[in-house]
Amino acid sequence: MPFDGQKLWGTEKVVSGKEIVERIREHYDLISVTHTIGSTAKIFQFAEGRGEIGVITSMTEPFCSDCDRIRLSADGKIVPCL
Repeated sequence: MPFDGQKLWGTEKVVSGKEIVERIREHYDLISVTHTIGSTAKIFQFAEGRGEIGVITSMTEPFCSDCDRIRLSADGKIVPCL
């Protein structure tokens, strides 16, 4: 997530969640786990049964309408979004 006070972030630097999953699938079979309401990650299990990964796609596939999180900033403010 870009906290971009210095303007160093740009969409051309983003690797999409889809691309991350595609790259992993070049080497491992993944099974998509059913999405849980309020979850910020898309979860995938390894088909061989050993472990799972979570991909947070906040920039390429926003989940704002389903998010139930609040955050505390470093300066003590409550913020609703990353």
